[in-house]
Formats: sequence, structure tokens, C-alpha cells
Amino acid sequence: MRFTLLLALSATAAQAETRSYECIFATECVGTEGCAESGYQLSFTAPVHEALDDPFTMPGEVEVSDLARTFDALAFASHDPSVLQWTATDEDGGHHLFTLQDETARYSVHLTNPGLALYYEGTCMETQP
Repeated sequence: MRFTLLLALSATAAQAETRSYECIFATECVGTEGCAESGYQLSFTAPVHEALDDPFTMPGEVEVSDLARTFDALAFASHDPSVLQWTATDEDGGHHLFTLQDETARYSVHLTNPGLALYYEGTCMETQP
């Protein structure tokens, strides 16, 4: 019985619906140096979620890619299902935070070595329904 229940839970998790997005960031701000035009791009695939009562519930993993690398992030839920958010910490101690709402994307990266914060603003379009 316990084995059957585990198989059923695994099958449900494996069938989780995902969506893919392509993002282009028109603005990049570097620390206190100000902002400039940017052509930075990233793509990601994230789980679809409904609005949850607990915003700290993690609805699943996100796979993020840019020209330099691919990394894993964790999606976190919002009370508003139109808001998509994820966070990641990389091997160098950098912290990434991303929010997408109504095609407007905001992405920040806080690096510990060197101590630097980057902020991007742009748009994302769904590439896979």
C-alpha cells in the first residue's frame, strides 16, 4: 500500500504542468553606477501554480538559461496566480531574484565576490502554452 501511494505521488509530480518563457531586458542597472540600455536575455521553464494561501510554499523547480550557463532555481507562490517568482543561489554565493507580472520582468542579482548588485527590467513572453 505504501509503495503504491509513493508511485502515485511520483507520477503526479512528474506530470506537473510547466510553461517556458523568453525574456529580454532593456535596462540594466549596475550598483550605484546608474542604468543603461541592455540586451541581456534569459529563458526559463517553470511550474504552473494556482494562488496559494501560503506564499512561502515552493511549487517546484525552475530551469534558467542565459548565454553563459544554465542553473536551477526554486519557484515560490504568490497570492496572485498571474505573478511568477523564482529565486536561486549560485555556487559563488550570488543570489538571484526574479518576478514576472503582466509580461513585465524584474531580475536582480546580488554578487558577493565582488560585492555588486545588478538589476534588470524588461519583458518576457511565453514560448510554450
